[in-house]
Amino acid sequence: MKVIKFFFQDVPESGEKTFKRFYLPLTVSFMAGALTIFLIYFEKFSTERLYSIENMALALGLGVPLIGTVFLAAERFGLEQRKKCISGLLALALVIIYYFTLPEKFHSMDIMRYILLSISSVFIFFSFPIFFRADRYTFRKMSFFMMNRAVFSIVASYLVFGGLSFAIGAIQILFVPDWKDSYRLIMSIFSASSLIIAPWIFFAGMPEVEKLTSVEPPEKANSILSKFIFIPVVLFYLVILYLYFGKVLFFEELPKGMTSYLILSFCSAGIVTYFFIMEESKNAGKGISSFFEKWFFRSVLPLTLLLWYAIWKRTDDYGITEKRYILIVLAVMLTVWTVYFIFSKGKNVVSVSVSMALVPLFISFGPWGIFETSYRSQESRLIEILEKNSLIENGVIIKAKGDLPFQDRKNLSSILIYIEDRWGLSRLGELVPAEAVAGKGDTNSRGYLRYSYHNSASSALMTWMGLKFVSEWENEKTAQNFNFYLNSRNGYTIKGPFDAMIFKSCPEYGSTGKEQPQNTAGLLAEFSKDCRTLTVSDNGIKKYEKDLFAVISDLKKRSAGTNDYDMTADKLTFTDKSGETAVQIVFMQAYGNLNSEGNTESINSLSLYIYISGSAKVQ
Repeated sequence: MKVIKFFFQDVPESGEKTFKRFYLPLTVSFMAGALTIFLIYFEKFSTERLYSIENMALALGLGVPLIGTVFLAAERFGLEQRKKCISGLLALALVIIYYFTLPEKFHSMDIMRYILLSISSVFIFFSFPIFFRADRYTFRKMSFFMMNRAVFSIVASYLVFGGLSFAIGAIQILFVPDWKDSYRLIMSIFSASSLIIAPWIFFAGMPEVEKLTSVEPPEKANSILSKFIFIPVVLFYLVILYLYFGKVLFFEELPKGMTSYLILSFCSAGIVTYFFIMEESKNAGKGISSFFEKWFFRSVLPLTLLLWYAIWKRTDDYGITEKRYILIVLAVMLTVWTVYFIFSKGKNVVSVSVSMALVPLFISFGPWGIFETSYRSQESRLIEILEKNSLIENGVIIKAKGDLPFQDRKNLSSILIYIEDRWGLSRLGELVPAEAVAGKGDTNSRGYLRYSYHNSASSALMTWMGLKFVSEWENEKTAQNFNFYLNSRNGYTIKGPFDAMIFKSCPEYGSTGKEQPQNTAGLLAEFSKDCRTLTVSDNGIKKYEKDLFAVISDLKKRSAGTNDYDMTADKLTFTDKSGETAVQIVFMQAYGNLNSEGNTESINSLSLYIYISGSAKVQ
């Protein structure tokens, strides 16, 4: 015990005292950390059980600040231990209910909802001082103290993580160079630091509730940070935004896509600075802190007009998505805060904290929420595009009678992949013909379909309609390109016999385009410098020659509506013969440009397998 006392001082006693006071939130944080560490080391668990444990760890992590708030509130109102425990268990019951609502595997909507609930849970905790009904300066001091404790806890726990990680690295380098699982131990330490040590340090530093009103945050450090860092940076940012605002007004230039994010970032930095300088401005007379407190929200008011204009332009063109819904909600909150802090005499920052606690929770569910509103908006856009191009009949999508303008195809592709990514195309009901997407779409890819849309039901539906799917990275200029890639996941069979198989690329990178002989019993395949002409010769005698422009134009027409990045061998195979020489060409990749009529204009790169028979026997 003396050795423990010598090294750890009063840490054991402090830890025991902290656990007795906050036993339930600390137990929950320990369980979340233990489950996370278990997941790092799992080997033989089924996927279903793995997802269940992941969801349990996520739900418990969400419950730590919520249960901590309940315990602090119980102390504030002087509840006895039994009632305090019951209150905490009720909060834990909400966490358990949330756990049972989670899907087996998280997709993009579930991740977004979890983030919203996490933000709400954290701000509920930091809004705890409202139970004191204190003035704005006291509320600010208490909230600031709690935030300082949070930052200190995170920094201290990650210092523990960093120190132990370096020690493990040193042991591996010096003593156990073949230690392949060291990363698991490092990840476990990170999980323990984040979910066990950090909460423990935070709660250990919380004074008795009745003493919270008298805590003194480091005002001198706040003053230095505000005067010499925060305020100058925010004012510089403000000048940039006003210059851009003037450019929009005088040159009638539409706001850029990032305008909303820039304004909201500025306002966030400004509100944090406002929070920092409140105490300073109260005693500073006519100093820069008082100037900032008086004029910050007044300077924000014109920028809210630019913000709303930028949001309106985006939603009018592309409808509402989760991101734009959040932008609208933040714009509403910013507008309300701005009006409140300009005209209210109270100017209590509790309004900001409470709104950040309640609004994310409110918008995370229900028909008014972020997901249902986004779905209705995109469904409406989808119907509008289908009706405009006569692609809907009796409430069902039909095949196209001709090609669509590029922008309509891109919008249609974007909406379909968006809906499939979140809900699956089944959400559209009878609008989507069953035969168009039968057996298509991979639910495991949901949330990532923007990167793997070639597996999607949306791409299959567009192909069924006779339209080419357009990815979000394509534009009208790149639409004039061709870019074929063979689906390497599916094999193909070439019927022989054949005398040689040659793999050939153009240009031949690393060889400056020089022709290189193939070890194929005298048979040689060569490209012209512009990759247009393929020539096959036998011991110097020309046996076959083909203009690949015509071949690629034909492949492009044969693959109309097909996803160029995931094509099967039958779509990329060309068979031909000249005299006694027969060839079968399988394109692995081809990239180049088309002219306005859809014919090949240039070839930038080619990779293909050439199967050759000198007796015209390739089938």
